[in-house]
Amino acid sequence: MTEKDTYKIPEEFVNLFIKDYEKYPTIIETDFYVLDGLKVVIGDGEIISTYRQFTNNNHIYKNGLIKFETGYVFFTKRNNEMTYKLFFLVNENSVDSIMFYINKLKNFKTIS
Repeated sequence: MTEKDTYKIPEEFVNLFIKDYEKYPTIIETDFYVLDGLKVVIGDGEIISTYRQFTNNNHIYKNGLIKFETGYVFFTKRNNEMTYKLFFLVNENSVDSIMFYINKLKNFKTIS
């Protein structure tokens, strides 16, 4: 894996979780999902922050942060593709429900 293939959560998002929940998050990193999968996640939460690029009358999400009841989801676009990696930042006691939620997204998963 080269440096350009590395995907990381910005430290300020981890710090936001710590501020809101007064503890360190459990981080669950997923595989990549197509745009429709990201739209499902966005629809289930509230966008806090996004970086978007407007090209040819379309907007492309580059990365962003979504607030959920149980924590946050950071997403980032794969280099040179329209797929997205998700990072769930949650309390340890929410892991089972998040794993169930991620399983519901399996139809949107890409072949790595």
